[in-house]
Amino acid sequence: MQTLLGAIKTALQTGITQARDGDVFITPSLNFLPAGVKSPAIGIKDGPVTRKDQTCGVVEKTMQVQVAVFIQLQKPETAVMGDVSTSSLGVLSAIDTIEALLTDNLLAISGMQAARPVAESASELFVNDAGAGWQTKNITYNYTWEG
Repeated sequence: MQTLLGAIKTALQTGITQARDGDVFITPSLNFLPAGVKSPAIGIKDGPVTRKDQTCGVVEKTMQVQVAVFIQLQKPETAVMGDVSTSSLGVLSAIDTIEALLTDNLLAISGMQAARPVAESASELFVNDAGAGWQTKNITYNYTWEG
């Protein structure tokens, strides 16, 4: 799981040019924003892992990972939809970008067999400890690894 989370972080830092590298982070909770992050912020959270024994001693692991997007709420519609005129991401366009970057991307991890999105949450308003409003949306991926 550590290798997978690190590879996802690198892929998102490289692929989402609107986010600073420090604003893409491994998070202990989907409701956590580190101090000092700027919009857009992207949290990567480990999920459950299931194991299945295959033939010849092969083990198949399905690792679930959730990716949360946070867009600071300045204009409610823009936080959801984005703003084409300023190239600002909204949560919907950010999730579309993440989906394009991660779906079927095996992240150069030996033994990785599949990378598929399995669910998206509805977007929601999130208020951090400082009282700032953020729009957030999550996408969940299943990664299948054999070894």
